[in-house]
Amino acid sequence: PMVSLDLLRHHSTTAIDDIASIAPREWLPSTDEGTIDFRSLAVRLVEQCVNAAMEMAVDELAGEGVRRNGYRERRLMTVIGEIRLRIPRLREG
Repeated sequence: PMVSLDLLRHHSTTAIDDIASIAPREWLPSTDEGTIDFRSLAVRLVEQCVNAAMEMAVDELAGEGVRRNGYRERRLMTVIGEIRLRIPRLREG
């Protein structure tokens, strides 16, 4: 089915307003034209989600004789771009 251009504009504006309500526009990555750079935004969100998931996994191990010992920085190429991983180092004892 065809989607009207007016409906598409309304939803695009609404989505941008929703994003701007979560974070001030100056915090969002932007293009040279001043629009939101959604690819860079996606990279940031994926980085944050993956790193948060690793932190949660480490938190589950803590207290079982495993302690934190800093981080290893690694880069991973994905279809949306390169993400930076902060892999927690662990040690026993």
